[in-house]
Amino acid sequence: MKKELEHFTLYPSVVKADEVSRISIVGDGGYYSFFDDVEYSIKVCPAEIHDIPIDEDFTLGGYDFKVIKCYPENGVITFEYKFISEQKWNIHIFASPDQKEHLSKLRHQYSQYWDLTEMERGKVFEIYSLFEDLYNRRVFVGDMHVHTNHSDGKDTPETVVSNLRRAGFDYCAITDHHIYTSSLIAKEKCEELDTNFTVFPGEEVHNKIAGRFHIVNFGGRESVNEKILAAPEDFKNRVNELAKYIDDLSQRDAQEVSWYKVICDEIRKTGGMSIFAHPFWTARNTYNCPVNITEEVFKRGFFDAYEVLGGCTPFENNLEMVMYYQMKQQGINIPVVASTDIHDTFAWWNGRARTVVFSEDTESIAKSIMDGYSSAVEIIEKVQPKVYGDFRMVKYTIFLLENYFPKHDRLCAASGTMMLEYFKGDSEMATAVSICEKKITELEQTFFGK
Repeated sequence: MKKELEHFTLYPSVVKADEVSRISIVGDGGYYSFFDDVEYSIKVCPAEIHDIPIDEDFTLGGYDFKVIKCYPENGVITFEYKFISEQKWNIHIFASPDQKEHLSKLRHQYSQYWDLTEMERGKVFEIYSLFEDLYNRRVFVGDMHVHTNHSDGKDTPETVVSNLRRAGFDYCAITDHHIYTSSLIAKEKCEELDTNFTVFPGEEVHNKIAGRFHIVNFGGRESVNEKILAAPEDFKNRVNELAKYIDDLSQRDAQEVSWYKVICDEIRKTGGMSIFAHPFWTARNTYNCPVNITEEVFKRGFFDAYEVLGGCTPFENNLEMVMYYQMKQQGINIPVVASTDIHDTFAWWNGRARTVVFSEDTESIAKSIMDGYSSAVEIIEKVQPKVYGDFRMVKYTIFLLENYFPKHDRLCAASGTMMLEYFKGDSEMATAVSICEKKITELEQTFFGK
Protein backbone atom coordinates (compact mmCIF):
# COMPACT_ATOMS: atom_id res chain seq x y z
CA MET A 1 0.00 0.00 0.00
CA LYS A 2 1.28 3.47 -0.86
CA LYS A 3 2.52 5.56 2.05
CA GLU A 4 -0.02 8.25 1.22
CA LEU A 5 -2.83 5.72 1.79
CA GLU A 6 -1.32 4.56 5.06
CA HIS A 7 -0.90 8.01 6.61
CA PHE A 8 -3.44 10.31 4.95
CA THR A 9 -7.09 10.39 3.96
CA LEU A 10 -8.22 12.39 0.93
CA TYR A 11 -11.96 12.70 0.45
CA PRO A 12 -13.77 12.45 -1.80
CA SER A 13 -11.32 10.69 -4.10
CA VAL A 14 -13.91 10.36 -6.88
CA VAL A 15 -15.68 13.49 -8.13
CA LYS A 16 -18.11 14.49 -10.88
CA ALA A 17 -16.36 15.85 -13.96
CA ASP A 18 -16.71 19.48 -15.00
CA GLU A 19 -18.07 20.62 -11.65
CA VAL A 20 -16.35 22.41 -8.77
CA SER A 21 -15.58 19.90 -6.00
CA ARG A 22 -14.48 20.52 -2.43
CA ILE A 23 -11.55 18.27 -1.44
CA SER A 24 -10.24 17.62 2.08
CA ILE A 25 -7.02 15.94 3.16
CA VAL A 26 -6.06 14.99 6.72
CA GLY A 27 -3.02 13.22 8.14
CA ASP A 28 -3.03 10.48 10.77
CA GLY A 29 -1.12 12.54 13.35
CA GLY A 30 2.49 12.86 14.43
CA TYR A 31 5.00 13.26 11.64
CA TYR A 32 2.28 12.98 8.99
CA SER A 33 0.23 15.97 10.07
CA PHE A 34 -0.79 19.26 8.54
CA PHE A 35 -0.14 22.27 10.77
CA ASP A 36 -2.43 25.28 10.83
CA ASP A 37 0.39 27.84 10.86
CA VAL A 38 2.27 26.29 7.93
CA GLU A 39 1.57 27.27 4.32
CA TYR A 40 1.06 24.41 1.86
CA SER A 41 1.17 24.45 -1.93
CA ILE A 42 -1.17 22.18 -3.89
CA LYS A 43 -0.20 21.44 -7.49
CA VAL A 44 -3.09 19.94 -9.50
CA CYS A 45 -1.86 17.78 -12.39
CA PRO A 46 -4.32 16.19 -14.87
CA ALA A 47 -3.18 12.96 -16.47
CA GLU A 48 -4.84 13.40 -19.86
CA ILE A 49 -6.64 16.63 -20.70
CA HIS A 50 -4.88 19.71 -19.35
CA ASP A 51 -6.56 22.84 -18.12
CA ILE A 52 -3.34 24.73 -18.99
CA PRO A 53 -2.07 24.03 -22.55
CA ILE A 54 1.42 22.64 -23.13
CA ASP A 55 4.05 25.08 -24.43
CA GLU A 56 4.02 25.94 -28.14
CA ASP A 57 7.03 23.67 -28.84
CA PHE A 58 5.40 20.62 -27.20
CA THR A 59 8.41 19.83 -25.02
CA LEU A 60 8.53 17.24 -22.28
CA GLY A 61 8.89 19.98 -19.72
CA GLY A 62 6.28 22.17 -21.33
CA TYR A 63 3.42 21.46 -18.97
CA ASP A 64 2.28 24.04 -16.46
CA PHE A 65 -0.07 23.31 -13.58
CA LYS A 66 -2.37 25.31 -11.39
CA VAL A 67 -1.02 25.81 -7.88
CA ILE A 68 -3.20 26.56 -4.86
CA LYS A 69 -1.69 27.95 -1.67
CA CYS A 70 -3.51 27.48 1.60
CA TYR A 71 -3.30 27.02 5.36
CA PRO A 72 -5.00 24.04 7.07
CA GLU A 73 -7.82 24.46 9.55
CA ASN A 74 -7.71 22.13 12.55
CA GLY A 75 -5.16 20.01 10.71
CA VAL A 76 -7.28 19.60 7.57
CA ILE A 77 -6.31 20.97 4.17
CA THR A 78 -9.36 21.93 2.13
CA PHE A 79 -9.50 23.31 -1.40
CA GLU A 80 -11.96 23.65 -4.27
CA TYR A 81 -11.24 22.81 -7.89
CA LYS A 82 -13.05 22.22 -11.17
CA PHE A 83 -11.82 18.83 -12.41
CA ILE A 84 -12.45 18.86 -16.14
CA SER A 85 -13.36 15.82 -18.24
CA GLU A 86 -13.04 12.18 -17.17
CA GLN A 87 -9.53 11.36 -16.05
CA LYS A 88 -7.08 10.81 -13.20
CA TRP A 89 -5.54 13.79 -11.40
CA ASN A 90 -2.32 13.85 -9.40
CA ILE A 91 -2.53 16.17 -6.40
CA HIS A 92 0.99 17.13 -5.23
CA ILE A 93 1.06 18.81 -1.81
CA PHE A 94 4.21 20.56 -0.53
CA ALA A 95 4.83 22.01 2.92
CA SER A 96 6.80 25.22 3.34
CA PRO A 97 10.06 24.98 5.32
CA ASP A 98 8.18 26.17 8.42
CA GLN A 99 6.86 22.65 8.92
CA LYS A 100 10.26 21.62 10.35
CA GLU A 101 9.51 23.71 13.43
CA HIS A 102 6.79 21.22 14.38
CA LEU A 103 9.10 18.22 14.32
CA SER A 104 10.62 16.62 17.38
CA LYS A 105 13.56 18.56 18.81
CA LEU A 106 15.43 15.29 19.05
CA ARG A 107 14.94 14.83 15.31
CA HIS A 108 16.52 18.26 14.76
CA GLN A 109 19.57 17.23 16.74
CA TYR A 110 20.04 14.27 14.40
CA SER A 111 19.17 16.13 11.20
CA GLN A 112 22.28 14.77 9.48
CA TYR A 113 20.81 11.28 9.85
CA TRP A 114 17.04 11.88 9.81
CA ASP A 115 15.23 13.42 6.89
CA LEU A 116 13.52 16.70 7.80
CA THR A 117 12.36 17.63 4.29
CA GLU A 118 10.04 14.78 3.32
CA MET A 119 6.92 16.94 3.56
CA GLU A 120 8.66 19.80 1.76
CA ARG A 121 9.34 17.51 -1.19
CA GLY A 122 5.68 16.69 -1.04
CA LYS A 123 3.17 13.88 -1.14
CA VAL A 124 1.22 12.82 -4.20
CA PHE A 125 -2.45 11.87 -4.00
CA GLU A 126 -4.85 10.85 -6.74
CA ILE A 127 -8.39 11.90 -7.66
CA TYR A 128 -10.57 10.60 -10.47
CA SER A 129 -13.20 12.74 -12.18
CA LEU A 130 -16.05 10.84 -13.84
CA PHE A 131 -18.82 11.65 -16.25
CA GLU A 132 -22.27 11.35 -14.73
CA ASP A 133 -23.16 7.84 -15.95
CA LEU A 134 -20.13 6.29 -14.24
CA TYR A 135 -20.09 8.67 -11.29
CA ASN A 136 -23.57 7.56 -10.26
CA ARG A 137 -22.53 3.91 -10.03
CA ARG A 138 -21.05 2.07 -7.08
CA VAL A 139 -18.07 -0.28 -7.33
CA PHE A 140 -18.36 -4.01 -6.69
CA VAL A 141 -15.68 -6.68 -7.04
CA GLY A 142 -16.81 -10.25 -7.41
CA ASP A 143 -16.31 -13.82 -8.49
CA MET A 144 -18.75 -15.17 -11.07
CA HIS A 145 -17.69 -18.83 -11.00
CA VAL A 146 -16.85 -20.80 -7.83
CA HIS A 147 -17.36 -24.35 -6.53
CA THR A 148 -18.12 -25.97 -3.18
CA ASN A 149 -18.07 -29.49 -1.77
CA HIS A 150 -21.55 -29.99 -3.20
CA SER A 151 -19.83 -30.73 -6.52
CA ASP A 152 -16.06 -31.04 -6.99
CA GLY A 153 -14.94 -28.33 -4.56
CA LYS A 154 -13.47 -28.97 -1.13
CA ASP A 155 -15.13 -26.36 1.08
CA THR A 156 -18.67 -25.85 2.33
CA PRO A 157 -20.73 -23.03 0.77
CA GLU A 158 -20.40 -20.89 3.90
CA THR A 159 -16.62 -21.41 3.99
CA VAL A 160 -16.32 -20.36 0.35
CA VAL A 161 -18.34 -17.21 1.04
CA SER A 162 -16.20 -16.34 4.10
CA ASN A 163 -12.92 -16.83 2.29
CA LEU A 164 -14.04 -14.83 -0.72
CA ARG A 165 -14.96 -11.95 1.59
CA ARG A 166 -11.59 -12.36 3.25
CA ALA A 167 -9.95 -12.03 -0.18
CA GLY A 168 -11.68 -8.71 -0.85
CA PHE A 169 -14.75 -9.75 -2.83
CA ASP A 170 -18.13 -8.02 -2.47
CA TYR A 171 -20.22 -10.68 -4.19
CA CYS A 172 -20.05 -14.12 -5.74
CA ALA A 173 -22.12 -16.73 -7.51
CA ILE A 174 -21.84 -20.32 -6.34
CA THR A 175 -21.76 -22.28 -9.60
CA ASP A 176 -21.42 -25.96 -8.77
CA HIS A 177 -21.54 -28.54 -11.54
CA HIS A 178 -25.16 -29.67 -12.00
CA ILE A 179 -26.02 -28.44 -8.48
CA TYR A 180 -28.12 -25.32 -7.99
CA THR A 181 -29.15 -25.76 -4.36
CA SER A 182 -25.66 -25.12 -2.97
CA SER A 183 -25.91 -21.52 -4.16
CA LEU A 184 -29.18 -21.16 -2.25
CA ILE A 185 -27.54 -22.63 0.87
CA ALA A 186 -24.68 -20.11 0.60
CA LYS A 187 -27.14 -17.26 0.12
CA GLU A 188 -29.18 -18.34 3.16
CA LYS A 189 -26.09 -18.72 5.34
CA CYS A 190 -24.76 -15.30 4.33
CA GLU A 191 -28.09 -13.68 5.21
CA GLU A 192 -27.65 -14.80 8.83
CA LEU A 193 -25.09 -12.01 9.18
CA ASP A 194 -25.23 -8.24 8.88
CA THR A 195 -22.94 -8.15 5.89
CA ASN A 196 -22.72 -6.27 2.60
CA PHE A 197 -21.50 -9.42 0.86
CA THR A 198 -24.01 -10.69 -1.71
CA VAL A 199 -24.41 -14.28 -2.87
CA PHE A 200 -26.10 -14.86 -6.22
CA PRO A 201 -27.70 -18.17 -7.15
CA GLY A 202 -26.02 -20.02 -9.97
CA GLU A 203 -24.67 -23.21 -11.47
CA GLU A 204 -22.28 -24.48 -14.13
CA VAL A 205 -24.45 -25.96 -16.85
CA HIS A 206 -23.54 -29.00 -18.94
CA ASN A 207 -25.31 -30.97 -21.64
CA LYS A 208 -25.08 -34.10 -19.45
CA ILE A 209 -23.05 -35.51 -16.57
CA ALA A 210 -19.41 -34.82 -17.47
CA GLY A 211 -20.70 -32.92 -20.49
CA ARG A 212 -18.33 -30.95 -22.63
CA PHE A 213 -20.19 -27.65 -22.47
CA HIS A 214 -19.28 -25.48 -19.49
CA ILE A 215 -21.63 -22.52 -19.29
CA VAL A 216 -22.20 -20.41 -16.19
CA ASN A 217 -25.75 -19.54 -15.19
CA PHE A 218 -25.28 -16.39 -13.11
CA GLY A 219 -28.29 -15.34 -11.06
CA GLY A 220 -30.90 -17.61 -12.60
CA ARG A 221 -34.08 -18.20 -10.59
CA GLU A 222 -34.00 -21.95 -11.22
CA SER A 223 -31.71 -24.71 -12.41
CA VAL A 224 -31.12 -25.33 -16.10
CA ASN A 225 -29.13 -28.48 -15.29
CA GLU A 226 -32.17 -30.04 -13.67
CA LYS A 227 -34.23 -29.39 -16.80
CA ILE A 228 -31.63 -30.98 -19.07
CA LEU A 229 -31.11 -34.05 -16.85
CA ALA A 230 -34.86 -34.51 -16.48
CA ALA A 231 -35.54 -34.48 -20.23
CA PRO A 232 -32.30 -35.17 -22.12
CA GLU A 233 -34.00 -36.45 -25.28
CA ASP A 234 -36.16 -33.35 -25.51
CA PHE A 235 -33.07 -31.15 -25.41
CA LYS A 236 -31.25 -33.31 -27.97
CA ASN A 237 -34.22 -33.03 -30.29
CA ARG A 238 -34.27 -29.25 -29.91
CA VAL A 239 -30.55 -29.13 -30.68
CA ASN A 240 -30.88 -31.36 -33.75
CA GLU A 241 -33.82 -29.35 -35.06
CA LEU A 242 -31.95 -26.08 -34.65
CA ALA A 243 -28.84 -27.53 -36.32
CA LYS A 244 -30.84 -28.18 -39.51
CA TYR A 245 -30.98 -24.44 -40.12
CA ILE A 246 -27.23 -23.91 -39.76
CA ASP A 247 -26.12 -24.68 -43.28
CA ASP A 248 -22.72 -23.00 -43.23
CA LEU A 249 -21.20 -25.56 -40.83
CA SER A 250 -20.72 -29.30 -40.87
CA GLN A 251 -23.52 -31.27 -39.24
CA ARG A 252 -21.37 -32.06 -36.21
CA ASP A 253 -20.26 -28.45 -35.75
CA ALA A 254 -23.83 -27.25 -36.23
CA GLN A 255 -24.98 -29.56 -33.43
CA GLU A 256 -22.25 -28.30 -31.12
CA VAL A 257 -23.05 -24.66 -31.83
CA SER A 258 -26.76 -25.40 -31.33
CA TRP A 259 -26.11 -26.81 -27.86
CA TYR A 260 -24.59 -23.48 -26.83
CA LYS A 261 -27.60 -21.56 -28.11
CA VAL A 262 -30.15 -23.85 -26.47
CA ILE A 263 -28.41 -23.69 -23.08
CA CYS A 264 -27.97 -19.90 -23.23
CA ASP A 265 -31.63 -19.46 -24.16
CA GLU A 266 -32.66 -21.62 -21.19
CA ILE A 267 -30.47 -19.58 -18.84
CA ARG A 268 -32.11 -16.37 -20.00
CA LYS A 269 -35.57 -17.90 -19.44
CA THR A 270 -34.63 -18.29 -15.75
CA GLY A 271 -33.58 -14.63 -15.56
CA GLY A 272 -29.91 -15.58 -15.48
CA MET A 273 -26.92 -14.23 -17.36
CA SER A 274 -25.08 -16.72 -19.58
CA ILE A 275 -21.28 -16.66 -19.32
CA PHE A 276 -18.96 -18.39 -21.79
CA ALA A 277 -16.50 -20.12 -19.45
CA HIS A 278 -12.82 -20.99 -20.03
CA PRO A 279 -12.87 -22.13 -23.72
CA PHE A 280 -9.09 -22.61 -23.68
CA TRP A 281 -8.96 -24.69 -20.51
CA THR A 282 -7.08 -27.84 -21.46
CA ALA A 283 -8.95 -31.03 -20.55
CA ARG A 284 -7.70 -34.45 -21.65
CA ASN A 285 -5.02 -32.76 -23.73
CA THR A 286 -7.41 -30.65 -25.76
CA TYR A 287 -9.15 -27.30 -25.44
CA ASN A 288 -12.50 -27.29 -23.68
CA CYS A 289 -13.99 -25.67 -26.78
CA PRO A 290 -12.47 -25.95 -30.29
CA VAL A 291 -11.23 -22.62 -31.60
CA ASN A 292 -13.56 -22.64 -34.61
CA ILE A 293 -16.57 -23.23 -32.32
CA THR A 294 -15.44 -20.46 -29.97
CA GLU A 295 -15.34 -18.08 -32.93
CA GLU A 296 -18.77 -19.22 -34.10
CA VAL A 297 -20.52 -18.66 -30.76
CA PHE A 298 -18.93 -15.22 -30.54
CA LYS A 299 -20.08 -14.27 -34.02
CA ARG A 300 -23.60 -15.55 -33.40
CA GLY A 301 -23.95 -13.59 -30.14
CA PHE A 302 -25.21 -16.44 -27.96
CA PHE A 303 -23.60 -15.33 -24.70
CA ASP A 304 -24.26 -12.39 -22.39
CA ALA A 305 -20.66 -12.24 -21.12
CA TYR A 306 -17.26 -13.81 -21.71
CA GLU A 307 -14.98 -15.18 -18.99
CA VAL A 308 -11.70 -13.74 -20.27
CA LEU A 309 -9.90 -14.97 -17.15
CA GLY A 310 -11.15 -18.20 -15.68
CA GLY A 311 -8.99 -20.04 -13.20
CA CYS A 312 -6.74 -21.43 -15.92
CA THR A 313 -3.00 -21.30 -16.42
CA PRO A 314 -1.53 -17.92 -17.42
CA PHE A 315 -1.03 -19.18 -20.98
CA GLU A 316 -4.62 -20.40 -21.25
CA ASN A 317 -5.89 -17.11 -19.88
CA ASN A 318 -3.64 -15.36 -22.37
CA LEU A 319 -5.37 -17.18 -25.23
CA GLU A 320 -8.80 -16.29 -23.88
CA MET A 321 -7.80 -12.65 -23.67
CA VAL A 322 -6.33 -12.52 -27.17
CA MET A 323 -9.50 -14.13 -28.54
CA TYR A 324 -11.51 -11.34 -26.90
CA TYR A 325 -9.48 -8.61 -28.57
CA GLN A 326 -9.47 -10.46 -31.89
CA MET A 327 -13.26 -10.55 -31.81
CA LYS A 328 -13.33 -6.82 -30.99
CA GLN A 329 -11.20 -6.17 -34.07
CA GLN A 330 -13.92 -7.87 -36.06
CA GLY A 331 -16.57 -5.60 -34.55
CA ILE A 332 -17.89 -8.22 -32.12
CA ASN A 333 -18.29 -6.78 -28.64
CA ILE A 334 -19.09 -8.88 -25.62
CA PRO A 335 -18.94 -7.85 -21.94
CA VAL A 336 -16.02 -9.23 -19.92
CA VAL A 337 -15.93 -10.99 -16.58
CA ALA A 338 -13.14 -12.74 -14.69
CA SER A 339 -13.49 -15.66 -12.30
CA THR A 340 -11.35 -17.85 -10.09
CA ASP A 341 -13.23 -21.10 -10.87
CA ILE A 342 -12.16 -21.82 -7.31
CA HIS A 343 -12.25 -25.36 -5.88
CA ASP A 344 -10.17 -24.99 -2.71
CA THR A 345 -10.29 -21.68 -0.87
CA PHE A 346 -7.45 -22.53 1.51
CA ALA A 347 -4.89 -23.44 -1.14
CA TRP A 348 -3.24 -21.13 -3.63
CA TRP A 349 -6.60 -21.19 -5.23
CA ASN A 350 -6.46 -19.86 -8.75
CA GLY A 351 -7.08 -16.49 -7.09
CA ARG A 352 -5.74 -14.70 -10.11
CA ALA A 353 -8.96 -13.14 -11.35
CA ARG A 354 -11.87 -10.99 -10.29
CA THR A 355 -14.61 -8.95 -11.96
CA VAL A 356 -15.00 -5.26 -11.17
CA VAL A 357 -18.52 -4.01 -11.88
CA PHE A 358 -19.82 -0.45 -11.84
CA SER A 359 -23.47 -0.72 -10.90
CA GLU A 360 -26.12 1.32 -9.11
CA ASP A 361 -26.73 -1.58 -6.70
CA THR A 362 -26.16 -5.32 -6.34
CA GLU A 363 -29.50 -6.17 -7.94
CA SER A 364 -28.30 -4.50 -11.16
CA ILE A 365 -24.89 -6.20 -11.38
CA ALA A 366 -25.81 -8.55 -14.24
CA LYS A 367 -27.45 -5.76 -16.24
CA SER A 368 -24.48 -3.47 -15.62
CA ILE A 369 -22.11 -6.11 -16.95
CA MET A 370 -24.23 -6.63 -20.04
CA ASP A 371 -24.31 -2.85 -20.54
CA GLY A 372 -20.50 -2.82 -20.62
CA TYR A 373 -19.75 -1.48 -17.12
CA SER A 374 -17.23 -4.13 -16.07
CA SER A 375 -13.54 -4.96 -16.24
CA ALA A 376 -11.51 -8.12 -15.70
CA VAL A 377 -8.59 -8.05 -13.26
CA GLU A 378 -5.74 -10.57 -13.31
CA ILE A 379 -3.73 -10.87 -10.10
CA ILE A 380 -0.58 -12.98 -10.03
CA GLU A 381 1.59 -13.18 -6.93
CA LYS A 382 4.46 -10.66 -6.91
CA VAL A 383 3.33 -9.18 -10.24
CA GLN A 384 1.48 -5.90 -10.74
CA PRO A 385 -2.21 -6.56 -11.51
CA LYS A 386 -3.37 -6.36 -15.12
CA VAL A 387 -6.77 -5.09 -16.16
CA TYR A 388 -8.67 -5.94 -19.35
CA GLY A 389 -11.82 -4.81 -21.11
CA ASP A 390 -13.10 -1.50 -22.38
CA PHE A 391 -10.39 1.18 -22.16
CA ARG A 392 -12.57 3.57 -20.17
CA MET A 393 -13.36 0.93 -17.56
CA VAL A 394 -9.74 -0.25 -17.44
CA LYS A 395 -8.39 3.24 -16.64
CA TYR A 396 -10.83 3.73 -13.80
CA THR A 397 -10.24 0.23 -12.44
CA ILE A 398 -6.47 0.82 -12.32
CA PHE A 399 -7.08 3.98 -10.27
CA LEU A 400 -9.23 1.96 -7.85
CA LEU A 401 -6.62 -0.79 -7.59
CA GLU A 402 -4.08 1.80 -6.53
CA ASN A 403 -6.23 3.94 -4.27
CA TYR A 404 -9.41 2.21 -3.07
CA PHE A 405 -9.02 -1.54 -2.99
CA PRO A 406 -5.95 -1.66 -0.71
CA LYS A 407 -8.01 -0.19 2.16
CA HIS A 408 -11.18 -1.98 1.09
CA ASP A 409 -9.46 -5.37 0.98
CA ARG A 410 -7.83 -4.87 4.37
CA LEU A 411 -11.25 -4.33 5.97
CA CYS A 412 -12.75 -7.22 4.01
CA ALA A 413 -10.00 -9.50 5.30
CA ALA A 414 -11.07 -8.74 8.86
CA SER A 415 -14.76 -9.26 8.09
CA GLY A 416 -14.17 -12.52 6.21
CA THR A 417 -12.04 -13.87 9.05
CA MET A 418 -14.83 -13.17 11.53
CA MET A 419 -17.40 -14.71 9.19
CA LEU A 420 -15.38 -17.91 9.06
CA GLU A 421 -15.24 -18.11 12.85
CA TYR A 422 -18.99 -17.50 13.06
CA PHE A 423 -19.72 -20.38 10.70
CA LYS A 424 -17.42 -22.59 12.78
CA GLY A 425 -19.79 -22.04 15.69
CA ASP A 426 -18.70 -18.84 17.45
CA SER A 427 -21.96 -16.87 17.45
CA GLU A 428 -20.33 -13.85 19.13
CA MET A 429 -18.47 -13.19 15.89
CA ALA A 430 -21.72 -11.92 14.35
CA THR A 431 -21.18 -8.64 16.19
CA ALA A 432 -17.58 -8.41 14.97
CA VAL A 433 -18.73 -8.99 11.38
CA SER A 434 -21.29 -6.21 11.72
CA ILE A 435 -18.64 -3.80 13.00
CA CYS A 436 -16.25 -4.67 10.15
CA GLU A 437 -18.97 -4.29 7.56
CA LYS A 438 -19.90 -0.89 8.94
CA LYS A 439 -16.29 0.23 8.49
CA ILE A 440 -16.36 -0.98 4.87
CA THR A 441 -19.50 1.10 4.29
CA GLU A 442 -17.87 4.15 5.89
CA LEU A 443 -14.82 3.78 3.65
CA GLU A 444 -17.01 3.62 0.57
CA GLN A 445 -19.01 6.69 1.60
CA THR A 446 -15.85 8.69 2.36
CA PHE A 447 -13.89 7.67 -0.74
CA PHE A 448 -16.72 8.25 -3.21
CA GLY A 449 -18.27 11.17 -1.31
CA LYS A 450 -21.71 9.60 -1.13
